[in-house]
Amino acid sequence: ETALAPGSLAQALTDVPPGPDGKRPQVTLRADRSLEYGRVMGVMGELNRAGLNRVSLVTTGSDAAQ
Repeated sequence: ETALAPGSLAQALTDVPPGPDGKRPQVTLRADRSLEYGRVMGVMGELNRAGLNRVSLVTTGSDAAQ
């Protein structure tokens, strides 16, 4: 789990090496209700543009489903 400075995501994604099998790694994207939907979608778009299309979404800190 790594926090990135604003504006540094694109470079960090280009630095991600393929795994031993030659495939791009799976990414786990963690968010909670306090994060805007558009921001999550923006990150997913950056991941996709970088060729990282195996993404798991994890939610944290949510109350009962509403």
